[in-house]
Amino acid sequence: MKRSWPFFLGTLLAGCRSDHSAAATEVGRREAMRRDLLVDAGARRALEMSSSNDVLFQEGFGVLGFDPPDDMRGTAFRWINQNAHARLRVKDPTRAMKLEVWGWVNAKVVRTKVVVSLYVNGQLIANTPPIPEEGGYGLWGRVTPEMMRGKQWLDLVVTVSAVAFHWADVPGLRVAHVNHLDWTEDK
Repeated sequence: MKRSWPFFLGTLLAGCRSDHSAAATEVGRREAMRRDLLVDAGARRALEMSSSNDVLFQEGFGVLGFDPPDDMRGTAFRWINQNAHARLRVKDPTRAMKLEVWGWVNAKVVRTKVVVSLYVNGQLIANTPPIPEEGGYGLWGRVTPEMMRGKQWLDLVVTVSAVAFHWADVPGLRVAHVNHLDWTEDK
């Protein structure tokens, strides 16, 4: 029995090896299939606001909604709380990336001048001037290679000023949303 332990250990270690290239290929194929299905269904806008291999919507972002409701071909959006968090994959840490976020704030309900800001890993990269009553906003920011050095994922926080609530009484806020988030290589 003592002589067989190297055989068992070798078998165990051989079975534990993972082929990362095969997993990456499978993930890529699934992403392509998901993208093709949504485009074929006419729901290209839903594709922009769905979690993907490169962008993961997390706490603070609501479920995917559409305008008009129940029509996947309409404008896709996600309601956001005071601080909405997403994760951005670092594809190549030697190349700068561009981040675009568009959305709308119901300034008539908030009754004050709202500012929307983008933070990547705690660093402010863009903010709006006070948003007018029409409520539309657009933010563009550049993420430099220095910000991505040594990281596989970045934390994005979209902050909406002047939207607050008591921590023990969190309402279902419906005063601001994001309807476009694009994370691409800066050319």
